[in-house]
Amino acid sequence: MLNHTRSSRRLLWPAIACAAAGVAAVTALSAAATSGTPTAAAARTVRRAVAGEPPVNWKMPLIGAHRTTLTRAAAAAGFAVPMPNVVSPIRTSSGPAGKISLTLSQVWETPAREIALVFDGGKVTMLVGPASYKNAGQAFQTELAAVKVGRAAIGRVNGKPAFLAWPRTDYTKSNPALVEFYRNGLDINVLSTRIGTRTLRAIAGTVQVPKG
Repeated sequence: MLNHTRSSRRLLWPAIACAAAGVAAVTALSAAATSGTPTAAAARTVRRAVAGEPPVNWKMPLIGAHRTTLTRAAAAAGFAVPMPNVVSPIRTSSGPAGKISLTLSQVWETPAREIALVFDGGKVTMLVGPASYKNAGQAFQTELAAVKVGRAAIGRVNGKPAFLAWPRTDYTKSNPALVEFYRNGLDINVLSTRIGTRTLRAIAGTVQVPKG
């Protein structure tokens, strides 16, 4: 739910985007399906709403973005960039093998103060920008009510509301796994087409969001 997408909703499920033509499903910053009220950076990540539209390039997930550094992205956006744990393996389950390591591959930013962090060459992508909402629980419930195709739910990340979407459950079986949450005025989306929602939730739980 970034400020400049106030007229659109998360665009994750292509069937809905096509049915709700005109709901900014194909804004300049991309998208694929749901409808409703304003939403998130995730609204621009699945460019499958229109037949023939090219799939998202997960190594450059924001249209109109340019590659940069964390320091420059933070300066341009005006906020400290949140970061998941990249120092040690993240535990994703109770089993001994349930861990994942992340290495930051690329940083992208747009003039709209959106930042994309790409990890492991596109295995995991985190999109962040100023949120256009303050009550995350209410906003996510509205999003969930708009979902007609695909599996989604309201969950928790560190005890606070999070919007969860399971991969390949939309009309075209092409949507990514998604965990969206709100922290300190920022809308944060952790996405992947290669790992599942449970693992993304574990990654989201390690994201450090500096105040101010």
